[in-house]
Amino acid sequence: MKLHTSAFALTTGITAGLITLLITFLFLILGYEGTTLVKVHKLFFGFQVTWWGAFLGMLWAFVYGFIGGLFFAWLYNSLQKSPPA
Repeated sequence: MKLHTSAFALTTGITAGLITLLITFLFLILGYEGTTLVKVHKLFFGFQVTWWGAFLGMLWAFVYGFIGGLFFAWLYNSLQKSPPA
Protein backbone atom coordinates (compact mmCIF):
# COMPACT_ATOMS: atom_id res chain seq x y z
CA MET A 1 0.00 0.00 0.00
CA LYS A 2 1.40 3.37 -0.97
CA LEU A 3 0.83 6.62 0.88
CA HIS A 4 -0.73 9.59 -0.88
CA THR A 5 2.24 11.92 -0.53
CA SER A 6 0.55 15.33 -0.59
CA ALA A 7 -2.34 14.24 1.66
CA PHE A 8 0.07 12.77 4.21
CA ALA A 9 2.23 15.91 4.13
CA LEU A 10 -0.80 18.18 4.57
CA THR A 11 -2.12 16.11 7.46
CA THR A 12 1.26 16.08 9.19
CA GLY A 13 1.64 19.84 8.74
CA ILE A 14 -1.83 20.62 10.10
CA THR A 15 -1.31 18.31 13.08
CA ALA A 16 2.07 19.84 13.95
CA GLY A 17 0.65 23.37 13.61
CA LEU A 18 -2.37 22.68 15.81
CA ILE A 19 -0.32 20.97 18.50
CA THR A 20 2.08 23.93 18.63
CA LEU A 21 -0.82 26.39 18.78
CA LEU A 22 -2.63 24.49 21.53
CA ILE A 23 0.47 23.99 23.67
CA THR A 24 1.33 27.70 23.44
CA PHE A 25 -2.27 28.66 24.32
CA LEU A 26 -2.17 26.27 27.27
CA PHE A 27 1.04 27.86 28.54
CA LEU A 28 -0.48 31.33 28.20
CA ILE A 29 -3.79 30.46 29.86
CA LEU A 30 -2.17 28.65 32.79
CA GLY A 31 0.42 31.40 33.22
CA TYR A 32 3.56 29.34 32.73
CA GLU A 33 6.65 31.22 31.64
CA GLY A 34 7.50 28.41 29.29
CA THR A 35 11.27 28.20 29.69
CA THR A 36 11.24 24.99 27.69
CA LEU A 37 8.89 26.39 25.07
CA VAL A 38 10.99 29.56 24.72
CA LYS A 39 13.82 27.41 23.33
CA VAL A 40 11.62 26.68 20.31
CA HIS A 41 12.44 30.16 18.98
CA LYS A 42 15.77 28.76 17.79
CA LEU A 43 13.81 26.52 15.44
CA PHE A 44 10.87 28.83 14.67
CA PHE A 45 12.11 32.30 13.70
CA GLY A 46 10.22 35.00 15.61
CA PHE A 47 8.39 32.61 17.95
CA GLN A 48 7.62 33.85 21.45
CA VAL A 49 5.24 32.63 24.14
CA THR A 50 2.61 35.27 23.31
CA TRP A 51 -0.76 35.20 21.61
CA TRP A 52 0.76 36.44 18.35
CA GLY A 53 3.73 34.10 18.76
CA ALA A 54 1.35 31.15 19.03
CA PHE A 55 0.08 31.80 15.50
CA LEU A 56 3.58 32.39 14.18
CA GLY A 57 4.70 29.13 15.78
CA MET A 58 1.70 27.39 14.20
CA LEU A 59 2.80 28.57 10.74
CA TRP A 60 6.38 27.40 11.26
CA ALA A 61 5.24 24.07 12.69
CA PHE A 62 2.97 23.60 9.66
CA VAL A 63 5.87 24.24 7.29
CA TYR A 64 8.24 21.88 9.10
CA GLY A 65 5.52 19.27 9.53
CA PHE A 66 4.59 19.48 5.85
CA ILE A 67 8.20 19.07 4.71
CA GLY A 68 8.80 16.24 7.18
CA GLY A 69 5.59 14.47 6.15
CA LEU A 70 6.41 14.90 2.48
CA PHE A 71 9.85 13.39 2.99
CA PHE A 72 8.53 10.51 5.11
CA ALA A 73 5.79 9.62 2.60
CA TRP A 74 8.26 9.80 -0.29
CA LEU A 75 10.73 7.59 1.58
CA TYR A 76 8.03 5.11 2.57
CA ASN A 77 6.76 4.88 -1.01
CA SER A 78 10.30 4.49 -2.33
CA LEU A 79 11.03 1.59 0.00
CA GLN A 80 7.66 -0.05 -0.52
CA LYS A 81 7.87 -3.15 -2.67
CA SER A 82 5.34 -3.27 -5.44
CA PRO A 83 3.36 -6.51 -5.69
CA PRO A 84 4.31 -8.86 -8.52
CA ALA A 85 2.17 -8.54 -11.60
